Amino acid sequence: MQFEDIVIKGYGSFIDEITFNLQRPGINIIRGKMGSGKTTILSSLFWCLYGEKLKDKSKINTWDELQPDDYTGTKVSINFIIGKDRYQIIRCENYTEKIENKKGGNNIFIYTNGVFSKAKGKRTQQEEINKILGYSPDLFKSAIIFGQKLKRIIEETGPKKKKIFEEAFDMQYIQIALDKTKDDLRDLNQALQKVENQIESFKNTKDVKRTLQKTQKESEKTFSKNKIENLDRISKEMIKLKKKESKITKKLDIVIADYTKPSLQTKILFEKTSILEKTREIYKAETNIKNCKEKIKSLTNNICSECGTKLKVSNQKSSLKAEKLNLKYYKKHLKEIKDNSTEQSENRIKDYNDKIALIDTYKKNSKKLKKVRKNIRKKNEEFKLFKNVEFRIKSKETKKEIVELLTDIRKLKNAKRKLIQTKDILEWLIKDPLSNSGIKAYILDELISKVNDVLHSYSSILGYVISFEIDIDSSQKDFKQYIEKAEGHIVEYYDLSGGQRQLVDTTVAMAIHEVISNIKSTNIMFMDEPFESLDNDGVELISELLKSKPVDKSIFIITHQLSFNPVNSNVISVKLNNNGQSIID
Repeated sequence: MQFEDIVIKGYGSFIDEITFNLQRPGINIIRGKMGSGKTTILSSLFWCLYGEKLKDKSKINTWDELQPDDYTGTKVSINFIIGKDRYQIIRCENYTEKIENKKGGNNIFIYTNGVFSKAKGKRTQQEEINKILGYSPDLFKSAIIFGQKLKRIIEETGPKKKKIFEEAFDMQYIQIALDKTKDDLRDLNQALQKVENQIESFKNTKDVKRTLQKTQKESEKTFSKNKIENLDRISKEMIKLKKKESKITKKLDIVIADYTKPSLQTKILFEKTSILEKTREIYKAETNIKNCKEKIKSLTNNICSECGTKLKVSNQKSSLKAEKLNLKYYKKHLKEIKDNSTEQSENRIKDYNDKIALIDTYKKNSKKLKKVRKNIRKKNEEFKLFKNVEFRIKSKETKKEIVELLTDIRKLKNAKRKLIQTKDILEWLIKDPLSNSGIKAYILDELISKVNDVLHSYSSILGYVISFEIDIDSSQKDFKQYIEKAEGHIVEYYDLSGGQRQLVDTTVAMAIHEVISNIKSTNIMFMDEPFESLDNDGVELISELLKSKPVDKSIFIITHQLSFNPVNSNVISVKLNNNGQSIID
């Protein structure tokens, strides 16, 4: 991976667009006063590649008080080559201008050989960038950047160190294999569960079929007997219905057919109504006679029957005469009515009532007869159905279905057995060879020895040996580090002085970079204040170590240390102009 240049605009104190060349083989010393923007070059590089800040509290956009009126936000672009492919990554934050007719905003633009990536979403885009680079943020910071106030790899936890070294030595393939194996195991467990569910379902179906077959066999044995019993039952029920039919018919025969004629019924009702009307007229005439008698009685006593006052003699005589005439008329009318109402008419009415009762009886029995005959027809149909039915032997068909189910269950059990065998292998792979305590630890131990070889080559300059080790005998294959001074004296990292720790950190970073450069070829290395806390002797030691670095690598060292001035080094000056803007000389 050959980094070519980085273009910075609106990042921190770099307001106007500047292009910083990253292809500077040899040692490049970046100098400038405190706050001039030296580290901003390194920070913008890391932010463009990973979208993360090297320092949590740092700001991406130029500080508000330094932003000019035409400030357009932040845009950082990096160009690099991997093999035959050329890449460009552009990252924006609050960028108001367009990039190839696309809104800058807070977007990421990835180009491969000039072709824009179609990856959508920042997470997907970042995954694509990481894949292109072959470096995670942690590995990049450990191998490419030795940053001021950044956590050193030697200060990381054992698991974190192990993870960084695994990535550095391209051991992700083991993790990929482990993840793939876990995915396969998950899929296999799902398939196994599906097979077990099918076996259970087929077993349940088989049990139901066996119960059904047993019932069918019993039905086949008892069918003829049941058929005879049903025919006999239906015959007996038909006999009862026919007897009932005969009994009802006899009752109907009693009624004279003429009685059912509508004309006779109408005549009977008319005669009955006439008699009733005459009875009402007799009652009315008798009432009138009674009223006349009461009025005559009142008039005899000289009292008005209406108001009860005493009548004059003249009024009393005329009224009395009139009422006697009325009484005579009502008695005559009553006699005429009674003469027309003979005993013979009353007897006819009684006879007609009896005939009406017989008609009602006929109607009721006719309904009963209709219902009975309907039931007789149903029984006839039921009898024919039972008589003509032929039993279908079903137990043999069910037996065939059971045999097919048993065959399917046997096949599924064989498939289950194979799945379990594969599952055992996958679980063994996850638990043993592909685990952190498996083959990975042995391979990592071998690869770490390459870093130790470089660190040992530095020991002649440093005066002591730094080494890393995987504890193969431990259950978790713990990651350990050793700092060995003269005469085999081992010291802990945190027991060293500040300057000694700085020297160890710088040495480890250079060793890792050297080894990784052979695996993941990279042309740059940034070291931000590597001489912090070092005295002149420490600076001299680092200078000696840097002389051993390949001449084709571009090593950028950010420092205030004026005494560090190796032969043939390139000095890059960063300073602030009157507007507080960083410029590079």
